[in-house]
Amino acid sequence: MPKPSKAKTYFTVDVDGQPRTLFAVREGKTHDGLTIIMKSAEAVAGHLFEPTEVVEQRYSIHDSPSSQSENTIKHTLILANGELVDTHKQTRGLKDNLLTPLFFRGCISLDSDRYLYKTKVRDSVVSLGAYDPRSTILNYGLFASGRGGPKMAGSTKYKMTVAHFRAFTLYVPYCFTNLPSSDFGVVQHLIGDAPRINQEPTATVEKFIDPGWRPQDARAIAITKFRQIHDHAIARCIEDWQGIEGLEVPPVVASFLQEVGPGLLTQYEARQKFGKFVRRGKGVLPRKDAPRKLNFDLDRATFWVRDD
Repeated sequence: MPKPSKAKTYFTVDVDGQPRTLFAVREGKTHDGLTIIMKSAEAVAGHLFEPTEVVEQRYSIHDSPSSQSENTIKHTLILANGELVDTHKQTRGLKDNLLTPLFFRGCISLDSDRYLYKTKVRDSVVSLGAYDPRSTILNYGLFASGRGGPKMAGSTKYKMTVAHFRAFTLYVPYCFTNLPSSDFGVVQHLIGDAPRINQEPTATVEKFIDPGWRPQDARAIAITKFRQIHDHAIARCIEDWQGIEGLEVPPVVASFLQEVGPGLLTQYEARQKFGKFVRRGKGVLPRKDAPRKLNFDLDRATFWVRDD
């Protein structure tokens, strides 16, 4: 039987030289399950509830010893208004040596002190490196498999880190959208059943059993989800820009933002796609329809609005 342990594995990213917590993983004291404790935003909103302060958000992966073919994965969201929202998924992927996705997230700005990781001797840390939320949005996802899970297929669209636990393996693909982070993020929960609020179902849906996914299929899921999160960030950014008096986002810029995707374009690649550009100061602007307040650098594929 596994020995009781209070130790956690923290998944972090560095901002301004300090680690910020994305989530923490705790193994079961008397079983081989995992609890994934999210460092969520201060408040959430969805089609089921108005913006509400978050008390706790976690995923739990059950070892499900009574089933030879399936595992249960549960998502739990505890809100300050007293509501408990939970969703379940049954998957065959973990026991069939395949992969199953849990969620994908486009992060809000993580520069707040509430995300700071406080070092504890008994804990371990898995770092995703460093980034600057003033110019970049961190996007990441989470897949799970059994202890001897397959190697998830790589891609030029994202990086990957992997962590092994007693009974399960976690895979964290991540990439960056080169737009400034904001106070609004997005999370896609890949859980099959309809949510329940305080044990009451919100809808009746046919029970879905996740079959598990081969490495190349998991890669396709990751790329698709990152693209959706990227498009969400672009739509928000363009909406913000359009709210600036006197600033018009020209079609060529909107098109470029849509085309660049989670990857990067060099100036040469950008010219091949969008024609000739001229350099103005630190940025690069298209020859036509270039608004004075909009500046973007094609070498880094980063975009921002100047204050002047």
